[in-house]
Amino acid sequence: MLVGHDHVYARTYPMAGGKIAASGAGTVYLDGGSSGWKFYDGQKYDYLSFMYDDDVPVYSHVRVADDAIEVEARTLTGDLVDSFSIAKTSGTTEPGTTGPSAPNNQTGSGETNQTARELTEKELQSVQPNGELTVKVSEAVRQLKIGAGVLSKLAANKVGSLVIQSDNQPAIRIDAAQLSAPADGSDLVLTWKREPFANAGALKQVAPAPNAAASGRMAFSVASNGKAFAYTLDWSGMSLTPYTNLYKMTEEGALELAAFSIVNQKQAASLSSGATYAAIEVKHDYSDLAASHWSYPYVQMLSGIGVMQGTGNGQVSADKKVTRAEFTAMIARALGLKASGAAAFADVKGNAWYGAAVAAAAENGIVTGDRGGRFNPNADISRQEMAVMLQRALEYRKVAVPQEGGGASFSDQADLADWARDAAQALRKLGLMEGDATGSFKPLDPASRAETAKVISMLLFQ
Repeated sequence: MLVGHDHVYARTYPMAGGKIAASGAGTVYLDGGSSGWKFYDGQKYDYLSFMYDDDVPVYSHVRVADDAIEVEARTLTGDLVDSFSIAKTSGTTEPGTTGPSAPNNQTGSGETNQTARELTEKELQSVQPNGELTVKVSEAVRQLKIGAGVLSKLAANKVGSLVIQSDNQPAIRIDAAQLSAPADGSDLVLTWKREPFANAGALKQVAPAPNAAASGRMAFSVASNGKAFAYTLDWSGMSLTPYTNLYKMTEEGALELAAFSIVNQKQAASLSSGATYAAIEVKHDYSDLAASHWSYPYVQMLSGIGVMQGTGNGQVSADKKVTRAEFTAMIARALGLKASGAAAFADVKGNAWYGAAVAAAAENGIVTGDRGGRFNPNADISRQEMAVMLQRALEYRKVAVPQEGGGASFSDQADLADWARDAAQALRKLGLMEGDATGSFKPLDPASRAETAKVISMLLFQ
């Protein structure tokens, strides 16, 4: 470990004889500190596994445990720059004696006891018929190195997607076609970071209500020394509640919703390399909603992203009927709709609390008025009106909506208006809206807040 008046934080691959150790058994040289701002940039040499050159002071913390040496590098403000560990080998040496040469700790799949892992050409033969190549790494590993030779053979081996799996973190899935060697011809190195997330200010931002609480589960990022790429995360192996959302951290430190209820998503959100994401659980304590109530998870999920709000005094009033204005406002929040002008309805004033939401929903084809140009904002929304708006919302999200035909009809199918019949059938096939125990849709019945919480949650799962 080298620490002094230096200009970058950097560490090498395992080195032996002045070269990168092909076996992985070697010495890691760490430049553990950076003096910060300088007039020139550092150079990432081929033997460097990692380099940080953001012109801010960096310090390292080294922990020597019984089974490993652990290193963390952070900026003066506490932001994590790098972390890695070196596991203790099984051999021991008696004091005063000369020990054996360093053992080869390679597993045969390219993994060593370091934090870097190399993808081997032999592993390409394990690609699945669907084009998926899964690379399993130990929990200590934070980098996957793909040599130029191996990278050039991904397509020939019909590798469509690369999946990196490890304990205690989501699986990383990358479209292999996006992977390319760096411009300087060096090996491609994929790097990921995971750490606890406990930014109190950011947590308060996503749970501002007095009866709300946010708990950071993990901050995660994926990057490379090559071109930027998109990737997805598979959280199925993680112990997360349905109330855990994924947020992207902006350069200003704010949080932007990236994925709603990540364990329930049918299609994983597309994420950007280089950005940091935080998995955060948000829950509200409503005095009038028991955890045993059938709507509890849906109300919690929507409350966690601000789509559903309390009705005052720590209550949520799950059985209260919902007006057309209220449902439209929830749909607009759920879809992130913005208005470019005022609503063109005779009975919707621009300064009404729901005015912008109705205008945004109308602009995007979610709502229409009656023949008289009225929206009827204060009327209770009926189940068939809700079905039509949900179908349009699905189309807005580019979700394939089942066409008419096939499947059982509702026992009161004849009571459905012509303009709502297709929507009701489509939502039934998708599982968003169903009939009661008798098979009745009850199209004219008003919808409750509990019912709207369920259907909007399921809309966002698609």
